[in-house]
Amino acid sequence: MTKEELDLVERELELEERKAALQARKLENQKLLREADAYRMEQENKEAQNRRKGEALEAQRPSNKFAAVRKTCNHKMGGKGRESLMTGRGNDAQYAVVKIKLPTGDVMIRCQRCRDVWVPAFEEDYYFGKDGKPLAKDKGGKFDREAYKKAQDRYNEAYNFDTDLAMVVLPQYRWARGGKPINREVTHRFVKGLVS
Repeated sequence: MTKEELDLVERELELEERKAALQARKLENQKLLREADAYRMEQENKEAQNRRKGEALEAQRPSNKFAAVRKTCNHKMGGKGRESLMTGRGNDAQYAVVKIKLPTGDVMIRCQRCRDVWVPAFEEDYYFGKDGKPLAKDKGGKFDREAYKKAQDRYNEAYNFDTDLAMVVLPQYRWARGGKPINREVTHRFVKGLVS
C-alpha cells in the first residue's frame, strides 16, 4: 500500500467517524426532544389533574352546591316528592329557616333547604368608588344608601319569616376597638363566605 492509498483510507475512516458522530448527535437530540415532550406532557397532565380537582372541590362548596336550588327556593317547609325537595319549593305556611343569635348579638337567619344566609346589613360593605367597585370610606368611597336599604329590607323580611323552629342562642360577647363597639364587623367576619 502506498502512502496515497493510506491517506485515502484514513480520510474515508475519518469521514465514517464524522458520519457516526453526526448520527450519534442526531440520536442524542431526538432523545432530548422525546424527554422534553414527555416532561411537557407530564406537566400538562398535572395541571389538568389539579384543575379537575379544583373544579370538583369548587362544585362541592355549599355556596355552589346549592346555587341552583337558591334560584327557585321559596324557603318554605313541606312539598311532596323529590322534585319539591330538590328545587326548594315548599307549600307549608311555615318557613324552613333557623334563626341563630350570634355571640355579637346579631341574628343570622339560614334557610335549611338552599343554605341561603341573611345577616344585618353592614354599612362598611356599601361604600363604593366611582367605578361601582367597593371602596373604603376613608379612601373616598361614597355610601350607597339605596343598596343598604335594600339589604336591610331583605334581612327584615327574612327575620319576619314565620317558623316553628326555635332560635339557637350562642353565648354572648361584646367586642370593641379603641372603645368603639365592633360587633357588626365581627358578625360579618364570622359569616364571610356564607352570605350571598
